[in-house]
Amino acid sequence: MNEPAQGSLRWSKGKWWGTVTALFCLQLALIWVLSDRSPDTSRQGPHRASVRLMPGLIEDARFANVLAVQDPSLLALANVRGFSGVSWLADAPPAHQLSDWAEPEAWLANDAGTLGQTFVEFVRTNEVSKPALADHPVAPALEVAKVVNPLRTRSILHVPAGWVLAAPVELPAVEHTEVLRPTVVQALVDQHGEIISARVVSSCGRPQVDARAAETDARALETARNLSLKRIAGKAAELSWVMLEFRWRTEAVEPPAVTATP
Repeated sequence: MNEPAQGSLRWSKGKWWGTVTALFCLQLALIWVLSDRSPDTSRQGPHRASVRLMPGLIEDARFANVLAVQDPSLLALANVRGFSGVSWLADAPPAHQLSDWAEPEAWLANDAGTLGQTFVEFVRTNEVSKPALADHPVAPALEVAKVVNPLRTRSILHVPAGWVLAAPVELPAVEHTEVLRPTVVQALVDQHGEIISARVVSSCGRPQVDARAAETDARALETARNLSLKRIAGKAAELSWVMLEFRWRTEAVEPPAVTATP
């Protein structure tokens, strides 16, 4: 009689799975109904300083405690008002007492009887030998030929290879404050060595701003027109172009004398 009644009280697997599924759905429904589905908003701090008035009179200790409670670093960092401040942050620093003390002078003992003994021992055990060069005769002094290179005092006229001057030309030095470049003159020479025409192709300075350079170029052009050349290599053509180079030597220009006027 009792065995069939006990067997009817046991739930089947399907009934268990249905009950668990129903409870799970009920929980999901409660979560959905009771949850806050409003959009998340970030909390923003005040953009400017704020002042709060506290009613009544507050003692200094109480006021300090109120401010300490609002300190965000009270428990995160080492703080004097925290729970550990009394134990290891409130200790008084040790007082260092410096004394004005100096070590007394202590001179090393010196035996006057041993002064110079080390040098005497060095001289006794080291003999000074004669230099090796003293045993050989002195070599005769080298005779160096004197190079004669006199300073050039005049200007030079340089003609190209294959040509020579029919007569020597003396060019005096030029008075100028700067070193002048050579003046190059292009000359048209006939088969007899006479110069038909000539022109300046390279000036010694800037004739536009330097009057002395212009005078020097004019002197070179006039000298070139009065020259006579000889052909020494090959047969002279009826007309030949020849480049004449006037290498100037400059001399300092004496400044004009200044006379004082009363």
